[in-house]
Amino acid sequence: MGEVNPNEASPAPRAKEIRDCFVLGPMRSYDQDPRFCLIVLSEVALRALSPAVNDPGTAIPVMVSLATLVVPADRAMADQEAKVKAAPKNYSEAATADIEFDHPTLPALDIRTLVADGFASIACDGASMPEVGLRLQKMLATIARNSSASGGGFE
Repeated sequence: MGEVNPNEASPAPRAKEIRDCFVLGPMRSYDQDPRFCLIVLSEVALRALSPAVNDPGTAIPVMVSLATLVVPADRAMADQEAKVKAAPKNYSEAATADIEFDHPTLPALDIRTLVADGFASIACDGASMPEVGLRLQKMLATIARNSSASGGGFE
């Protein structure tokens, strides 16, 4: 095998279109990384629960916001998964002849991961405050009741 010179390689047929699908930058955004959004919200609640601030009145609405984000995200992921499963798998060779990578994928967001990212640290730091613990249990129950996994869900 000889050496490969990237300057001599021919570009992929749709290289520019593919590159235009990606945004590179020095900072993550909430649109790019939903888990990042949940972690930032969780950190707001943690700061409110810190001994220096001691403000469960801020942490509780954050938990409500987390649940409000997680449930629709879970439903959207379940809808997308159903569409993928329902899509025909028998692509004709003629339709995919010019596509080198015809099945790009991204790791799926799992409801359990989203819940853990948003609520785990709040559960640890807010455990000693009854008002936070009660609201946390209510939010987790709401998520479990409304999740796509609620039939075999959050054991």
